Amino acid sequence: MSTTITLPSAPLATTEERPQTETFTVHVDGSSLRNPGPARWAAVIFAPDRDKLVLVGSAPKATNNQMELWAAFEAFSALPLDATGVLYADSRYVVDGLTMLREDWARRGWRKSNGQRVVNTTLWKLLGKAADARPGIRVEWLRGHNGNAGNDPADRLARTEAEKVQAGCDPVGACGLFLEECALEDAELAAGRAAA
Repeated sequence: MSTTITLPSAPLATTEERPQTETFTVHVDGSSLRNPGPARWAAVIFAPDRDKLVLVGSAPKATNNQMELWAAFEAFSALPLDATGVLYADSRYVVDGLTMLREDWARRGWRKSNGQRVVNTTLWKLLGKAADARPGIRVEWLRGHNGNAGNDPADRLARTEAEKVQAGCDPVGACGLFLEECALEDAELAAGRAAA
């Protein structure tokens, strides 16, 4: 099975095609209970006018890293292409992957320096396209659960919604279906490599 990734032709927000001089501040977080298990992501976006946009979604079964990646993807996708600012994540996996590792992984055919396959490759490619389309947004790590006015709400939202899914509430959004397709694709890649 092959999964085709199609990004929206335009971001959800716009700056009316003029350079963005003010900045966005974005906080993202993901949560998975039992890892993998009921999972949720959240993004809190503070626009230049200080309006706040909160995005959330969930999946019946996903890993914490998948939800961290999905939160960053959704946040990038919600920003104007010419946006400037910073996206904060408390996940070294997301920050280091986007800022230091992704280009090397791609150059090596989505393999780590030790030759092992990069997990969540489809999500990394999706996130990379969204991030590359918004070069004015830098990505920075911050310590989670540390009283940060943006990160703490994102963390609470992600955990609370994961708990709702665990309690039997329906997942929100399409990321659960997408992650199921990613898992199938990863399994087929692994099976193909084992047969070769």
